[in-house]
This record gives sequence, structure tokens and C-alpha cells, in this order.
Amino acid sequence: MKYTFRNFLTGMVVAIAALSMSVPTFAQDENANNPEDYVPVIAYFNLGDVVTYHEIRSKFKITDGDTAVTYHYEFNYSSEVVDSTETSYTIKYLPGEILGLDDQNNLNAFLAAGNDYMPAELLFTTDECGAITHILNWENVSQAMSKGVEALLNKLPGEQAKKLKNNSIFNFNSEEAVMKRFTPAVIHFALHGNAYKLGMTESTDDTNGVKSFIQTYAEYLDEDEAVYEGDYRVVSKTQSEIPSELAMKIAAPLLKEAMGSEKDWENVEKEMSKVSKIDITQLQAWDFFFSGWPNVVYRSKSSKYLNSETLEITNIECLKGDW
Repeated sequence: MKYTFRNFLTGMVVAIAALSMSVPTFAQDENANNPEDYVPVIAYFNLGDVVTYHEIRSKFKITDGDTAVTYHYEFNYSSEVVDSTETSYTIKYLPGEILGLDDQNNLNAFLAAGNDYMPAELLFTTDECGAITHILNWENVSQAMSKGVEALLNKLPGEQAKKLKNNSIFNFNSEEAVMKRFTPAVIHFALHGNAYKLGMTESTDDTNGVKSFIQTYAEYLDEDEAVYEGDYRVVSKTQSEIPSELAMKIAAPLLKEAMGSEKDWENVEKEMSKVSKIDITQLQAWDFFFSGWPNVVYRSKSSKYLNSETLEITNIECLKGDW
């Protein structure tokens, strides 16, 4: 498989978006004077809680109005509270089978699944609010993740797989690295411990040199939408404009390792000079049960450059909750 400029652009957008998602993108207020004006995201979990989720991941490529599916896969997983104290929870993550990759022999699908899907049972702790603090068995998880990625890469052409196996994207040799790739936790517990003002708020952010405009909306759900009294919703829309020079600086160190040759890299640099900027729009929405467990999560990320757009969508739904 030849690593083209389009491959690079797609990978670059993934790397930049992952970076931007790793920083706070919500207009939160830690100095709320009137608690009644805010929606706190707090865990009120109980020992023995078991919540099962179904997650669907899709990516589309839109060029001159034509849409093509880049990948689509799905999997189930559950979270169980195995210990509870006054200051912490210990939660066990149990993965299910991943479906939809067998018929998609392309680099983007395998990269996405290798970065999204946690193939091993995982034990992690949170503080009393539900914010993740540690992964207890990260070394075992690291080994399982490495084996899982290797199995996926073995389905790719030999030369491409060989290069990607040594790519730092797949470095899971620390608790921090495993944490960053534990996507369900990042999604489910990203907001815990924060409070969001009721209604609409607006803010700006320039973390990592990326200027972003952020709109956040929070509300308690009415009886027509709520499953339980006290259920609530938090929604955020983030619009970012990334100059091409910054995009290259962020993504190139990781993605250059995957290039087929120095000549390929030179061609990418030449083509990249034609891109003035990348526009990224991220929409994130959580419906929480009163207890702090997510009920429904929706995330979309649109990345526009030249005459193309990539659209990534994640849908997560609670299938069953035992508490």
C-alpha cells in the first residue's frame, strides 16, 4: 500500500484532533458562586453497579460532494464498580468483541481500531467525583494492547505493517500512554468533577497554539426526555482553525515514521504547501443519568482542508444498567 498525500492528510487530522481532544474544551466554572445555576457532573456510584454500553465508530470522506465510507465498526463493553470508598471508586472495564473490521483491509480502519478499542480487562480508579486517577493493571493492559495492534497490523501488506509496528503511535509502555488510549474512559469520565453553567456559555482557548471558539450548553432534562429525575445533559461545540505550518509541526514527527520512503515525504511536503489551513469542528454531547453514569454520548469531528472533508462520528448508548 503506497502512503499517499491523502493518507498523510488523514493521519495528520487524526493526530491533531487527538491532541486537541486531550486538552479542556469546555467552558467550565470552578468558582461557581451559586450552585443552583450550575450542573455538576458527579459520580454517585454504588458498589456492584454494572453498566453495559454499545459503541459505534464511523468515518466518512467527502470530496466535491461525494461521500465514501472510510470505516465503520462497533463493539460492546461494560463497567463494574468493584470497590467504593469515601474518596474513590475502583472500576473494572470488560471489553466485548469488535465487529466490522474483517471486511475493511485499509490503514485508516486499523489505525482507528488500534487506538480506540481496549482489548483487555482493565482496572482503574477514580476520585470521589468520578475523575480517573490511575490504571491499576496498566502493564498487563499494555501487553494486551500491543498484541492486539500487532494482530491488526498483520492483516496489512508486509512492508507497511513493518513500518507501523515501530511507530510511536503504538507505544503503550507507560500508564500515561495506556490512559490516553483508553477511549471509553476518556469519553465517559472526561467531565466528572466539573460544573457547567445552566444554559449557553461561550469561551475561547489557545492551548498548543490552536485558537478555538467554544460554546457549551448544560441543562437538566425534563420529564419527556429524562429516564430518572435529575438526569442532565452537557453539550459542547468547538471550532478550531489550524495553520498548515502548525499542523505539520504537530503531526509530522509521528506520521513521518509511517512514510514509505524519503521521496514520499518530499512529495507530501510539496503538496502540503498548497494547504493554508485545516478547519476542525467538534460536537460533543452527553446525556447523564442522575448517578453520573452516561446514558447516551454523541461525538462528531469535521475536518476540512482543500476541497475535502473528513467526518468522524461516535455513538455510545447504554444498553443496560444494574444499580
